[in-house]
Amino acid sequence: MPNEKIEQNKVIVEELEKDLKSCKENAQFNKAVEICEKLVFEYDYFGYRFELPELYNRANLYGKTIDFLNSWMAEAENSEILLLMTSPFLFLGDAYFKIGNTVKAIESYNIIISLEEEQIKKIPDRADINDKKLMIAIANTRIGEVYYKGNNFIEARKCFQSASQSAPYIVAICYIAHMCYYGQAFEKDIETAISIYEDIVDADFGMDEEFTNCVKKANYELGMIFATENGYKDKEKALLRLNKAKELGHKITDSEISSIIKNIVDDEPLNDNSCSAKRLPMVLNVLIIIFIAVGVISLFGGSPMLFWICILLLIIFIIIKKIVNKINKN
Repeated sequence: MPNEKIEQNKVIVEELEKDLKSCKENAQFNKAVEICEKLVFEYDYFGYRFELPELYNRANLYGKTIDFLNSWMAEAENSEILLLMTSPFLFLGDAYFKIGNTVKAIESYNIIISLEEEQIKKIPDRADINDKKLMIAIANTRIGEVYYKGNNFIEARKCFQSASQSAPYIVAICYIAHMCYYGQAFEKDIETAISIYEDIVDADFGMDEEFTNCVKKANYELGMIFATENGYKDKEKALLRLNKAKELGHKITDSEISSIIKNIVDDEPLNDNSCSAKRLPMVLNVLIIIFIAVGVISLFGGSPMLFWICILLLIIFIIIKKIVNKINKN
């Protein structure tokens, strides 16, 4: 009889797993939660404990995510497992973020960074080191999103930059491009935004919703750059990117795209002077750094005349840079 019961359960579980897969593919997340709960609580399939909190979040059941994971982490043997598998802390942080508890959200994401860095430190040449670095990048990006939503762009920038240094995580990179485009905690830098977006716009991430949203956003914002930014206007490129954004699900109608394109007056091709104007701030930055270095050396080297000349030139170059930046923005 026991063997017969085991076989019956095996058949039931296989059917539940098929139904679960179908529900996830069709975005029926409330139904998927019901099935996954059966697998976890009725049939004690431990592996699905890691999937259940993600499904709770997808079904907007954030309170269930928090209750389930806090209860799970309270058990000693389970807490040891969670130290090795950090993804539940990501779902916990996401749930806290969604209900507006940003302190608990950041705390959860920081646990991931701390645990993954500790694992890397213990075994630097581990086989899964890239996975560990990616989790650190994801956690840093999530913290950056918390700061970004709170309009703390300085802290958000630090997190996104830290994330992109850990691993090439497209969400963090896309945020950096967006912030360069809008001049949020960066000087407005259209060329950097274009450069990043052009690396993203034609990527195909299949069914991955998060990455596809990045591609959609990159196409839309690149299209708007080509539609509105002086020095970069191009009807053909704007139309291509706005249509691609619409195709990927961005909420924009054909008539809205037509209206945007109709109002574009293509820029004249950039001549040498305008190209030089775009490059001039970079040249000035280099000169400013050089004169700071020379000024410091002259100050400690007993050349006060050279020091004051450097100070005067620094002031002039800073004023010129501000004027050039203002001209470029216009």
